[in-house]
Amino acid sequence: MARIRSALHAAMVPGVHGEVADEPALEISEITNRDLIQISGWPENFAAVERRLNEELGIAVPLSFGMAARKGSVSAFKFAPQKLWLTGPFTRRLGQRLAPALGSRLGVVSELGHSQTMLHVRGDAAGELLMRALPVDLDAGVFSPGAFARSAMYNIPVLVHRPGRAQAFDVFAPRSFALSFWRSLQSAALPLGYRID
Repeated sequence: MARIRSALHAAMVPGVHGEVADEPALEISEITNRDLIQISGWPENFAAVERRLNEELGIAVPLSFGMAARKGSVSAFKFAPQKLWLTGPFTRRLGQRLAPALGSRLGVVSELGHSQTMLHVRGDAAGELLMRALPVDLDAGVFSPGAFARSAMYNIPVLVHRPGRAQAFDVFAPRSFALSFWRSLQSAALPLGYRID
C-alpha cells in the first residue's frame, strides 16, 4: 500500500497557538504512521473471522460495541455486527497479511487508511475541547480507557477513541472533510490554547 499523505500538512502549523499564559492546555497532532483496515463478514461465519484474527494478531475481537480491544500496537473496533476496524502501524502490513489469511469466503478486507484523517488530542482540556461539538460524555468515569464512539462533530462523522488512561483521544474523520474539520476544531481550541508539534 502506498504511503498515506497528510491532508492537513499545510494547515497544521507547528507551534503554540491561542490564549496561552504558560503551557498550553492541549497538544494536537496528526497520526500519519498508522493504517486503518476494515474487516467485513457474514452472519453465518463471522465467528470464524474473529478466531482467525485472534490467531493472526493475537487480538480478541471485542464482544461489545463501544469498547476497543488492543494487543500491542493494534486496536480493534467493533461498530456493526459483522464489521470491524483495525488500526496499527504501517510496518505490520495488516491488509496484506489479513487478506490471504481470511480469504474471500470468510471476510472482506478493505484498506481505509487513505479515507480517514486521524488526529491525536491530549492534555487537561482534551475532553472539554471535543465535547464542545461531540454529543458524548467523555468523562473518564463514563468513557473509560478503550472506549470509542461513532458520532458527529461539526456535522462530520467521526470515531472518537480513548486509547488509555491519560486525557488523550484519537479522532478519525473522513479525509474529504479533514480541512473543514480541522478549521472547526482549531477555532474551538484557540481560547484554550494548544500546541502542534
